[in-house]
Amino acid sequence: MEAHELEIIDNILAQPKTAIIMIGIHATGKTYFYHQYFKNIALVSYDGKIRRKEQQQMQNFVKEGLTFVVDSNNITKQDRKPLFEVLKGKGYTILGFYFNSIVGECIDRNRRRANAIPDRKIIDMSKIIELPTESEFSDVYYVDNFENNFELRRWE
Repeated sequence: MEAHELEIIDNILAQPKTAIIMIGIHATGKTYFYHQYFKNIALVSYDGKIRRKEQQQMQNFVKEGLTFVVDSNNITKQDRKPLFEVLKGKGYTILGFYFNSIVGECIDRNRRRANAIPDRKIIDMSKIIELPTESEFSDVYYVDNFENNFELRRWE
């Protein structure tokens, strides 16, 4: 990342009570991005639908006023809805980080993983992903992944 992109990250980390919701199909680099740039803040991580355990974890972070990242696919508005319900009325800035996906690249990355999922799941997810909207989030950021060399910009 370049200096102006790292400045965006620093500004986000300096803000209190921020929830960062990652959005993208499998193997777009969401978890790697977290470990590179957000590793010192709280993490809620899960695959699939948010379960009671993750919802409780989020509620605990909110109760403590912590900034945190939600690392999951969150590909549809319906998937994201339970997250917003936990945050509603709690004074949080909610940021969406949309990870651009080129399906072929995601499939290649996924095949190199120890816990690879079937190609079909990635293809199917790419067909139903719903782009984040400004009505959902305080701000949205767009992330491109070039072999774990990320480019970050505000969604325009």
